[in-house]
Amino acid sequence: MRRATRIHYRRLDDRGDPLRGESLEQAMRRSLAAERDGVALSGDWSRRCRQDPDDPQDRLFINHLRDSGNFLFWNLVSFTQGRQQAMLEEVGNVPEVPIETFDAPAGRQFMNGMLFCLVTGNHVFIVQDSRVRAHHAEFYLHWLLGEQSGVVASPFEIVLLDRFDRAAVGDDFGDVQSVSIGGAVAQVHVPQVDPAGGRDVRQTRIQRLGEIAREDWKIEVLERVLGGAEQVERILERLDDDAELTVQVQLGITTTRRRVNREALRDVQRAARNLPDSDLKIVGKHGVLTGDQARLSYPANVLSAEDLLDRDDVLRAIIEAYRAFVMNGKIEATALPPQ
Repeated sequence: MRRATRIHYRRLDDRGDPLRGESLEQAMRRSLAAERDGVALSGDWSRRCRQDPDDPQDRLFINHLRDSGNFLFWNLVSFTQGRQQAMLEEVGNVPEVPIETFDAPAGRQFMNGMLFCLVTGNHVFIVQDSRVRAHHAEFYLHWLLGEQSGVVASPFEIVLLDRFDRAAVGDDFGDVQSVSIGGAVAQVHVPQVDPAGGRDVRQTRIQRLGEIAREDWKIEVLERVLGGAEQVERILERLDDDAELTVQVQLGITTTRRRVNREALRDVQRAARNLPDSDLKIVGKHGVLTGDQARLSYPANVLSAEDLLDRDDVLRAIIEAYRAFVMNGKIEATALPPQ
């Protein structure tokens, strides 16, 4: 069977030269070749196993490792030593069945989850698990390159950037899947007026609200949804000074057809092009645009056996994502051929 997943692109933050002139790929390769007690880290999984300093029972380690010469492909496995698993017993036609917790068989551990990663140069492609995320990879790489192998001298940081300059990666993110328009509503600030002065304070506030509405479409949306200017005014007045009221309108397409014509969403994107960037969020096939920031990702259907993704098919999908981003000018090519 195949499972829909998403490949997330990240890149090592090399500002300040944390790896002393090396790429992440080069530093990882040297770290895995480093020896502990005469044994290379690449040759013994237990020497690649990191204990969580806050909970020593939680472990992370690189299990499968493939070095092609122009990329490193690996999976990061999480387990908790001694963790039990709940199981139910099928006992026939009874009102309820017993549920108990059991230890793993001797010499085995129940896994928490597994992340797949490909590193080429400073490019990082990740298939996350619900229990093993990109920040776990950051912690692990810092430990592997520093404390465990001694390849990179402290202090240093491993930061895998996930947001990039929109101008650098461009606006073409494939088929538009949804468009969100929103942002903070302009505040209504009306000076206190002495009722003895003959001015109608309520009328002054609503008049001011009307002035904002002509410039801020979000006020008009709120008036429609909440039942008029007075309701909106009342809500805005009750906000704390440091609070903002936000409005989010998401446009998507739901259809029973197998293929979706997304030209309507492209029309929305074009029509909203003059809104402030902070008010517009575009979700496309290959990532998300929000304001002047972009996040890159790539959809894939990967072979799986229940919860376990087929690692060879994950590698195929990641290389496909790398080549797509290079061909579209989103990232620069490394030694990994773009064809």
